[in-house]
Amino acid sequence: MSSINTPRLIQKRGYIVLAFTAAICCVFIIKLFNLQIIKGSLYETQAKRVSEHIVNVPAQRGLIYDRNGELLASNSELFSVSIIPAEIIDKKEIPQILSRVAKVLNVPFAAIEYKVNPTLYSSRVPIELSKEATLDKITYFSTRIDDFPGLYWASKPKRNYLVTGSGKTINHVIGYIGDITTEELQILYNQGYTATDSIGKSGIEHYADRILRGKSGQRFVTVDAVGRRLGENEQAFITPTNGKNIELTIDMRIQRLAEEALGKRRGSIVILKPASGEILAMVSYPVFNANLFGMKGKQGFTGQALDPAFPFINRAISAEYPPASTFKVAMAAAILESGLYPANKEVFCSGSMIVGNMRFRCHLRSGHGWQNLNAAIANSCNIYFWTVAKDYVARDENGRSSIDRFTQMAADFGYGHLTGIDLPGEKSGLVPTKEWKEETYHAPWSGGDTMNMVIGQGFVLSTVLQAADAISIVANEGVIYRPHTIRATVDPDTGVRTETTREVLHRSNIKKETWKKLQSYLRSAVLHGTAWMLNRAVAAAGKTGTAEIGITGSYHDWFVAYAPYNSSNPDDMVAIAVFLEANERNERYEWWSTKIADMILQGIFANQTYSEVVRTLQPWYMNWRAVPELTPPPESIQYVQPIAIGEDN
Repeated sequence: MSSINTPRLIQKRGYIVLAFTAAICCVFIIKLFNLQIIKGSLYETQAKRVSEHIVNVPAQRGLIYDRNGELLASNSELFSVSIIPAEIIDKKEIPQILSRVAKVLNVPFAAIEYKVNPTLYSSRVPIELSKEATLDKITYFSTRIDDFPGLYWASKPKRNYLVTGSGKTINHVIGYIGDITTEELQILYNQGYTATDSIGKSGIEHYADRILRGKSGQRFVTVDAVGRRLGENEQAFITPTNGKNIELTIDMRIQRLAEEALGKRRGSIVILKPASGEILAMVSYPVFNANLFGMKGKQGFTGQALDPAFPFINRAISAEYPPASTFKVAMAAAILESGLYPANKEVFCSGSMIVGNMRFRCHLRSGHGWQNLNAAIANSCNIYFWTVAKDYVARDENGRSSIDRFTQMAADFGYGHLTGIDLPGEKSGLVPTKEWKEETYHAPWSGGDTMNMVIGQGFVLSTVLQAADAISIVANEGVIYRPHTIRATVDPDTGVRTETTREVLHRSNIKKETWKKLQSYLRSAVLHGTAWMLNRAVAAAGKTGTAEIGITGSYHDWFVAYAPYNSSNPDDMVAIAVFLEANERNERYEWWSTKIADMILQGIFANQTYSEVVRTLQPWYMNWRAVPELTPPPESIQYVQPIAIGEDN
């Protein structure tokens, strides 16, 4: 029975095997049909994506101009060269490839090897090897691309700063760009920044980086399994969006004039329009040169950064100094507003006064004689302010010692607060209070602290920009407009222009009568007092200041002013703050800030260059115009005697 059924059983089993095999084949055929025909395009796209790399195409950085169209920062066409190590299959070949790249770029192999160390051999992030490759080197790479797997390049404009001679102090306003750091990338990665980007490091370049940089485009490059470039997906190319151009409020004619008037003295000058807050000039010396950052030695970035003169500090906004007697303008406002001591009531200045066990001296050791508030401002008499503050105004309703009136008035003038200018690195200055001293020094406020404060010394600190704002509020009779350096942005592709609107920073509640008196007092300082030399090209009102810094015979020198005085058109007015640092050579710069301001105002309102200003004013300055030692000392000035409020001669 079993022998008869055996062939039939075998045959049956054969049919089963054949049917099973046929079924499997059908499944494979259906699956293959599905992969090749039905989903073929999908998998082809996915395969391309696996071998397709995105290469950023940098946008053209926006240009920077002054208010009159002078080009200050431009671009020149160079190329960045990057490598993606993960695209190189045989990692042992990477050192050889890097060596060939180094020879073409003419850079040390060690420098490139340092950037692409073995820990990065599997990285799919582009590593920038050079940011200043020329077109001939890119041509060499492109014609021998098989010898340089994983290598990519893209246009990367180099920033050029065009003001290198007179006017170079504009560099503090413009700033500079540099390679993005790891720390910066961690913060900015989600905003579209990449490891190969340049970024603004200071000035407008930093503040307006997102406006200037535009938006990078993208190229989609396809490579094979061994990293050889097969081509580009031109249809997927994303065109970069160029950055917007910026027009500054700066007038380079005035910037050059102010810079040349300052000379090589460490210090700063701010010139602005009180009616709008537009910065016409911002000078800070010493200054850096961003065009030399790539060089070695003292001229390079490291050399300039290590310069003991600190050229990278914008002394107009990033340094704080005691404002000295320029601060008395705010203190005079506090006296007037308090009503506790009549403006025409006099104080006798003998040259010194004793408070407790300390003797406080006026800058005129022989004394000014009888002084009212007008004369005290004109002559910058310390004794007047000390006496009135100590005995009258620095008191509360119960007669107890209080400096609240003075601190509140200082804040009203803008001291101790950031202006919010469109530049990075601004300092706030300091208006000390009793609470501040107790928290900072764990010591109570003393009468000596009040004495120092009311003449702008001691703990009081101001920036040069704040000093310019403090004189502007007098010119504007109670309004400070936010200072700014960006006048407009312009889209280079569409021509659309966006103007910066005027913004009120602070509006004071001080009485109009008080502002009129302050203006009259500041005019008296020019006509009869310490600012006597400032009285030719234009009618001006101003205040001098000399800040002792603790080193015998060393002083910071200040001058603030606005002009024209009593102008019928506020838009015609300019405010100026000039500051000269004391120096280790003990050079006599006292009163030179006033001379500098005189030169600048002469140039602005007579439309003269610095050399023309010097020729015009030389007879007035005579032989001591350029020799500080021959400048008449403070004692030789004919100090004003008390004048009734409102008199102008």
